[in-house]
Formats: sequence, C-alpha cells, structure tokens
Amino acid sequence: MNIRILFLIAFLVVSVNISYSQNPSAMLSVIGDTAFCESGEGYLKIEFFDGKPEYGYLIKIYPNGDPVNWISKVYQADPIDDNELINGYFIDTLKVWGSYTYELIEFYDANLVQSDWVEGRGYKNVSGKVEFRLDSMPEPKLNIVDNSICGDIVEMASSAIPELSTSSVYWTSTGVGSFNDTAIVNAVFTSDLKTQSQQIIFTFYEVNGACIESAIDTVNLLGKPSGELNGYKDICLVDSVSITINFEGNGPWNFSIVDAKNDTLLKDVAEFGHLSNLIVNEVVGNNTLRFGYIVDNNGCFGYVDTIFTGTAKTVNIQPKVSLGDNKTICGVTDIIVADFDKGVDSWQISSGSANIIETVNNSALIQSYVEGNVGVVCTVNNDGCNNSDTVYIEFAKNSIVNPLSNDTTICEGGTAHINIDVKNNPPWDVKYSDGLSDFSQTFTSSPVVINLDVVENQTYSIKSIVNSKGCVTIFDSLDFQISVESNVSAYAGEDQSLDRVYQTILNGSPSDLNGCWSFVSGNGNIVSPFSSQTIIDSLKVGVNVLSFTVLPMACPSSSDNVTITVNKYKYYNGFSPDGLGKNERFTIEGADSDEQNKLMVFDQFGKLVYQKEGYFNQWDGTDMSDKPLDDGIYYFIFTSENEEAIKDYVVIRRAKTNNQ
Repeated sequence: MNIRILFLIAFLVVSVNISYSQNPSAMLSVIGDTAFCESGEGYLKIEFFDGKPEYGYLIKIYPNGDPVNWISKVYQADPIDDNELINGYFIDTLKVWGSYTYELIEFYDANLVQSDWVEGRGYKNVSGKVEFRLDSMPEPKLNIVDNSICGDIVEMASSAIPELSTSSVYWTSTGVGSFNDTAIVNAVFTSDLKTQSQQIIFTFYEVNGACIESAIDTVNLLGKPSGELNGYKDICLVDSVSITINFEGNGPWNFSIVDAKNDTLLKDVAEFGHLSNLIVNEVVGNNTLRFGYIVDNNGCFGYVDTIFTGTAKTVNIQPKVSLGDNKTICGVTDIIVADFDKGVDSWQISSGSANIIETVNNSALIQSYVEGNVGVVCTVNNDGCNNSDTVYIEFAKNSIVNPLSNDTTICEGGTAHINIDVKNNPPWDVKYSDGLSDFSQTFTSSPVVINLDVVENQTYSIKSIVNSKGCVTIFDSLDFQISVESNVSAYAGEDQSLDRVYQTILNGSPSDLNGCWSFVSGNGNIVSPFSSQTIIDSLKVGVNVLSFTVLPMACPSSSDNVTITVNKYKYYNGFSPDGLGKNERFTIEGADSDEQNKLMVFDQFGKLVYQKEGYFNQWDGTDMSDKPLDDGIYYFIFTSENEEAIKDYVVIRRAKTNNQ
C-alpha cells in the first residue's frame, strides 16, 4: 500500500478519536424529591459531555456530612449506549434506604477499552453530589385534660406533646373561632361564640421533614353568660330600687346584686328567667348597683369585663361636712376651715384646753397655750337634717437648742464632735451642712452628738431641727469651725559620735510644734529642754541616749531617740615614722589618763609585731626588736581598765626621700 494512503488512514482514525475525547466530563444531579418519609425512590441524573458512548460510572455513597467514611458504591459497568440516554443524560433509579450522599467519582466511555473499566482508571473531570434524607414518622400526643371548659378560650399549654424537639407543628379545629398562632405547641384558641356552647375537634400536626402525623382531641367549650342591668330612682337616705335585667347564654341563671359603693351584697337570686324586673330594697345614699356574680345553667360564671352595670341615685338632704385630717400645729393658734355642700355651720370644743376666738366664712380660729390634743366639732344643719365632723389638733412646741462644748481641733484621720443640747419632743431630725453638701441625722436623746469625719479645716452649720411633732427650728448662724491637725512624727536628728568633745547641738523636728528633750540614758545638761534646737553640754563619756517628744494639740505625741557617743580616746588611722619630725608616732589621745592600758599590734597575717603595757604613745613603727616595720596596714587592740577595748587598723606610710 502506498505510504501516503497509510498516513491518511492513520490521520482519519486519530481525528475521529479526538472528536470524542478532547475533554470528556460528567455531572451528577437529581430529578424529583431528595427527602422521603420512612422510604422512597430517588432518581439520579448523570449527564455526559464530549465523551463517546458507551458509558459507565462510579458513584460512592457516604453518610451525609461525612465524606471520609463512605460505606458503599454504585459501579455501573454495563455500558450505557445512545438508546439509554435522554437528551444526553442517563437516569438511575434507586431505593433510598437512609440519609446518605451520592457523589460521582469517575466515569468511562467507549474510548476506554472494556478491560480498563475498573475503579481508578476512569475520567476524573466530574462534578455533582446528591444528598438524600430519610425522615422518621413522628408520634405526636394530644391530651386536653379538661374537655368541658367554661368560657371562650382553650389553652393548649402542656396538652400537646411533639415526639421530636426538632420538628415543626401546626393546629386545625372544627370550632368557630381562631388560634393566636397555629404554628406553636402552646397555642391558644379563642371562640367567636362568647356566650354559646360548641363542641370542637382539635387536630395537632407534627411535621418531621417529609413526614406528617397528627393527634386529635375534643373539647366542649361552654361559653359564659352575659347581659344588661338598668334602673334609676331618686331616693332620700334609704329606699328600694326597681331594675331591669336581660341575660344571654345558657339559662336559667343564678346571680347577686351588690352595692358598688361599698361592695356589699344587696340581693341573691336563683333560677332567674330571660327578662324580668327586680326590686332591690334598702339602697342607701347616692349609689350604683352592679352584679356580684352570674352563673349559667352549665355552672359557668359570667365575664368579669361584662358585669352588668346600672345606677340608682338617692337625693340625700343630709349635708356633707369635712374638717380635713387631724394635724399637728407648731404654735398656739390655728384656723380650721369646714368643707360642706349646704346648710349653716356651728362650732364647739369637744376635748382639750382651747378657746374658739372667732368664726367667719365657714372657718374657726382656735387658740391653745397648753401642749396637747384639742377636739373641735363643726355641726352643719340643712333644713333640720344635721351632720357633723370632728378634727383633732395637736398643739406642739418648737425645739430649743443650746450649743455645748465642741471640738475645735482634731487630729487628721480622727472624728470631730459637735455637741448641742436640744429640748422638746424628741426624736429630732438634725440637718447640717459643710458648705458643699447637706446632711441629716436623727437623734433620740439630748445632748445631740454629731460625729464628723473631717479631712481639712471646715466650717459646719446647723441648718434646722425637726422634732417628732414636725415642728421646724431654723438657724441662720449656728456655725462650728473645726481645724484638722496633721499627724506628725518626731525626729531627734542623726546620731553623733564625739571624740573627747562634751558639748553639741540637738536639732529636733518638726520645729513649729511644742516639744521637749529628756535623757533616756547617760547624763549631761540640756540648756533649753523645751526647744526643738538647743545646746547640750557636760556630756558624760560613753553612750548618751536622748528622747525628743513632739506634743501636738490634738494628735498623739510622738517621740524619737538620738544617740550621742562621747569617745574618751581619739586617734588617727595612720602615721609617718620617717624621721621628718611630723606624725612620727602612733598617738592615742587620752591614753595617758588611764595608766592600766595595753597596746598590741599585728601584721596582716595575725602575727604580733608590737605590744606595750602602759602605752603612752611610744610606738614609732618598729617591731619588738626595734626594727622598722614595712609600710602597710596593721591591726591593733587597745585595752584599758575601765573602757571597752578599741579594735581598729593603722597605716604606716613613710615619705619617700631622694635616697629611696
């Protein structure tokens, strides 16, 4: 065969394959429902693009939301040809047996040899997954405890119980009325037939996804009675009233009529018909009659908000008179005003010690100089019909105040005390101020002591005192100036060490307060013991301890000690035994005052290099063989009969000469 012909045939074969397999892909979707109640059939739709029929595919199955733990797979190895495709897609019908996800993993076409149709060798250019859900049928419960209810409301609270907490619910009924919300468990049904009975079938539905189940119960809603009450009559003091009554609901009815003014029972009636007149006796004063209760033939009580109302008026010629409330008067006179609607007034004292000074314009001026209660009566006459009222007036005295001794200066952090003597009608409400804020305290006995936490110099003013009778005493200038003293610490100064000096200066602080000096130990002469700064002389040799005490006006005293040490001996820590005539010997001033003494000198290794009993400044830097010791540091101990040993160091340093 010609090579050109062979090349053409190969080109045609490759071209045909390329037309089917340039970029084959597949997509998984669903037709119809994905949620079923208990069981169902699902329809998977697999679409193939740019492939060559015949097709196969691999679908893995795993629990919804858990793609890692797949439990099964669908392997369509039986080739799908063009006759099985609908508009390019294939429908796979399956039995839904749980809540699982179906995911397309790979697919195959005719370009893949039959033997290669195995898992892992298919095309991976796929998409799509389908979640099927299988819901369980719920078992709702409905048990309305009271199946005969007076009124127009049925409350489903605790009557309906859904099986599943995640399911939704709704209600229906055969009754004439409506629910407040049909989509909640604790729904409330309200009847449109307020006074009539009706039998209602309630159905409670529970919806769990694709599953719906219901429960049924029946209620006799009996309604409540309602009606009207009317009547009117002018009466004087006490009389009977005729009223008209009309009921709605299930008769006959039992009911009562009450006095609305005093809420007292006037009449109790049983087995009453539909429309009738009723006589109510002994109605007193201007009044309104109403029903106390209504019960229908089913034993249901009437609605509170539709209790029948009506009026029966009395024209009462008896005057109304009022003198107001009992009261307390701080003083000796008071005016009482009578409030009455008709008639003529007259006055008298019924109790206590008082006089009626004047009566004018429905009022009386009362005077009493005695502290206590006074009863006053006003009687009003209207065409021979009298009425009266009594008021009791308590005449009381104002409080009398006298200041007592008070704190004028306190220590910081302390409490100031204001003391005042108060008389008449305890307890007393005392109001006072610091100029910025107002305060109030109640006291039951005198003298009154006001405790104050004062932090800085402050003036406090007593503003008013109200006694137990309500009488107010106001003060314009009852002031108390309080000073706050700072809490100080005494300081006696730095400790001092004096070498053969017996006089010094004491410097105590603070210097602006009273203070005094005294010896704790030792002896000497304090020139000015009550001055913070003073000269002290004639100090004894040794340790002298003095105390400086500060004496504030209000704060606690404070003391501090200072130590003044008077040294009997004086020496320097170095000398120059170089023959130049200056500082040639180790000198201890005062050594000659104590014959029983001894000097011992050691080198830095602890070797004794010099000692002398009865030392009177003889050592010139030589050892015990009179050989000059090397320059450097030496240690010495000086002891005497009556003094504490001195332990210290001394430096030998000779001046360098031209020969050295």
